Amino acid sequence: MFRIKKSFVLIAIIIFILLTLCVQTIPKMQYYSKMRQSNLVELEALVKEYPNYPEAYILLGEKYGKSIPEKAAFNYKKAVEIVNNKKFEAAMDEYIAAAYLKNGNVVEAVEYYSNPILIKNNLTTNILLANILQTIGRYDEAIYVLDSFEKNDFWSLASAEPDMFSRMRLEFWYNILSSFDDGSYAKNMILHAKAIVYYEKGDYENALYCLNELLKNSNNIPVSLFLRIYTAMGDLKNAEKYYKILNKYERSQNFMDNYSKALYYMALKDYKKSENIFRDMSNISNKDLDSDRISKVLYGFYGLGALNIEKANYKEAIKYFQKVLEYRPYYYNAVVKLAECYKKTNDLKNYNKYNLKIKALLTY
Repeated sequence: MFRIKKSFVLIAIIIFILLTLCVQTIPKMQYYSKMRQSNLVELEALVKEYPNYPEAYILLGEKYGKSIPEKAAFNYKKAVEIVNNKKFEAAMDEYIAAAYLKNGNVVEAVEYYSNPILIKNNLTTNILLANILQTIGRYDEAIYVLDSFEKNDFWSLASAEPDMFSRMRLEFWYNILSSFDDGSYAKNMILHAKAIVYYEKGDYENALYCLNELLKNSNNIPVSLFLRIYTAMGDLKNAEKYYKILNKYERSQNFMDNYSKALYYMALKDYKKSENIFRDMSNISNKDLDSDRISKVLYGFYGLGALNIEKANYKEAIKYFQKVLEYRPYYYNAVVKLAECYKKTNDLKNYNKYNLKIKALLTY
């Protein structure tokens, strides 16, 4: 009888806690929904009226993040001061980093993405940070970041929730999800990301090692990356094998597959085919480009620059690498290629200018 009463008491306590969470959360959700419809002036007024509501600061951060990252950072940090939680702070650091990156400030973006909690427990952020470091030529640091990853904790998805009760509830469910994750997906993603970094660095042996390790745990063959690596190594026999595999699945190819094929054609001295692919990639049909479209255009222009270097048309190559820097001013490889082209054309003034840019990217 005592045991039955004890179990009823336990159930009653659980129900009470769940009801409390709902009572705490629903008004906040309604308030937050209303704030999302407010404009910048209204949100600034709300912050003054309710200085202890982190939701308003987060929304202000979102709005300022589109054009004024410093103000976005200020508001996200105000939310952190109110919530006072390390996981929430890590989530806000991710938002701050995204605002700086969107506005082209990679130095600040790297600083905030480097939050230890994000590097160790957020797979997406870890790989993104490594990609940024790779783009600015910091290859060894990119590998260090990827090696620092421990486990993809799903609670990180809930950490941006400012309401403590909502965050606790979401983290509880995400922790249950984490218990079913054996880590194999994350391990394969890290290996693939490391292979890309090693490829960009020119360390093709380590790139191949990472891909071969990946294949021990996965049936998905990164054909496009294998093709790029073997092409860069000058091993056209192995490159041909992956080129043929890629051609079998032509309908499902993305722009990186086409980019890999264009590099292969260039290695075969089939410049016309290579140029056609690069020009198709760099064709700008509208002004508002999403991130994938920007990447496609960027690789198209970079490919055209590389092709013109191959043909010793250095002045023409300069035009295309300059186009790359319009989209990614911090793209290390394009800066290096520009310095090379200016040296070939005896333009020592610009050669020194871009050499200084190379040093700045490597020593910020």
